[in-house]
Amino acid sequence: MSAKVLFAFGMLAAGTLATLSKKWQNLQTSKGLYGVQTFDYPWTQTLIMFSGEAVCLILFLISFISFKVSQHNREYTALNSSTEEETVPTRKWWSPFLFLFSASLDLIGTTFGNVGLLFTYASVYQMLRGSVIVFSGVLSVLILKRKLYLFNWLGIFVTSIGLLMVGLSSLSTEQPSVDRNKLMLGNVMIVAGQLANALQYVIEEMYLKKLRYHPLVVVGSEGIFGIIMMTGIVLPILYFVPGTDNGHYENALNAAVMINNNHILLLYVLIYWLCIPVYNFCGL
Repeated sequence: MSAKVLFAFGMLAAGTLATLSKKWQNLQTSKGLYGVQTFDYPWTQTLIMFSGEAVCLILFLISFISFKVSQHNREYTALNSSTEEETVPTRKWWSPFLFLFSASLDLIGTTFGNVGLLFTYASVYQMLRGSVIVFSGVLSVLILKRKLYLFNWLGIFVTSIGLLMVGLSSLSTEQPSVDRNKLMLGNVMIVAGQLANALQYVIEEMYLKKLRYHPLVVVGSEGIFGIIMMTGIVLPILYFVPGTDNGHYENALNAAVMINNNHILLLYVLIYWLCIPVYNFCGL
């Protein structure tokens, strides 16, 4: 089995499990600061996602240090045996703020998807995420100047028809308890989130192929910047904005208490957290 097949399988398995674990989180109830309530915290889930991505940077640092230590003796011997001093050009492996834009796109795309998942089915969410193929193909032509052949455009067209059918079929439910307006809103937010993610993937491809950054550095750096943006800007603003979360738009502290008081919810959060680095690494 080739490496590409293994990466594709890992991305599919991790992505599916991440979707299911997020939906399972949304179905859980737990005691928080204001009593028992349902876990509806899409922005907190985005923070969890970024913390999972940040693990990739730690893994890269461990592998980088291990590689340097293992090469120490060979490099030392080679330098001592050389009669001429050689200067090997090196590239700065991490540049501050380079990944801020892609991290912002990741924040927008993930949060839109998390909010959309609150209003629609997990199966519909997973299938509508396929719209990233359509957006990525078009954006790669516009930004990367990539040439797509007839079969590429045919695949994009067939995918678009399938996505349209999935979205419309989800609205044809006969269940009286289901709000079709919320279903439509959820579907639209998921697709809009995939547009942001598609632009993120195109930018990441530039990092990987043109700037030659390691995949773990790309994902991990986006995770670090995402954590900074969420904890320093987004979540504090959401705390002071009036909303349905006991007077707040979203109270991350309440979400943390709920996770701590429900071990099943904690398990789902850990599963989601572990799936994130696997999904992103395999995808890159």
